[in-house]
Amino acid sequence: MVCDDEAYRSSPPFTLNGKELFVEVIDTEQTVRLCRWPSKEVVEQTVIPFSHHGCHLESFLVSPSGRWVSTERISGQGDWGYEILQTSPLRWVGGAENIRGYIAEPPRFSADESRYAVFGSLTFRWVEDTTTVFTDGGWVNVGWLYLLRIPHVQISDHEVVVKLTPGWKAEQRPQDWHMPKGIEPVGDGLRIHNWCGQMVDIPGPLPETIELPTPHPSGKGHL
Repeated sequence: MVCDDEAYRSSPPFTLNGKELFVEVIDTEQTVRLCRWPSKEVVEQTVIPFSHHGCHLESFLVSPSGRWVSTERISGQGDWGYEILQTSPLRWVGGAENIRGYIAEPPRFSADESRYAVFGSLTFRWVEDTTTVFTDGGWVNVGWLYLLRIPHVQISDHEVVVKLTPGWKAEQRPQDWHMPKGIEPVGDGLRIHNWCGQMVDIPGPLPETIELPTPHPSGKGHL
């Protein structure tokens, strides 16, 4: 089978049951293969069709044990989604598409792999447009957090907000701002790497609305 360079994506190598493996998507039909590392010998393969929104597989993230792989799907036009794959045997377990916000990275797994989380960011015009001044300040929605359990893919979603001070104005260049990433389930709560590059721990059980610390307009630290 010939690989399509434009469609090709692969995971980093990982160890499962003492074997070095990796996962790859090789063509526009979205053929996903589990392969040995570094020989590239194919162990198993399956096909994950495009969503009806045209989202393609953009990247993979492997769980700590190598038993699970999450995917990031993007359309390039604002639609997104993800899948959870089991690696042994290789099969689709669940996923979602065209939900609120916009994906920043594949879902991340908790240390015990019982849960995973993904963040759907709101379009960040409130930090990208440095001419905007929030005269009155107040609470601003920055996206939604989706927390899921495996293997049944039970979903809870939580609005994510931040309180801006009166007159708050972003002074960083747009490319210096980043949506929250590295979102990891920890116990009943979460750990988030926010736009300042700092870790924020959100204790559980998680509320319906998650409040993040107010970022400093300089992009360094919190107010």
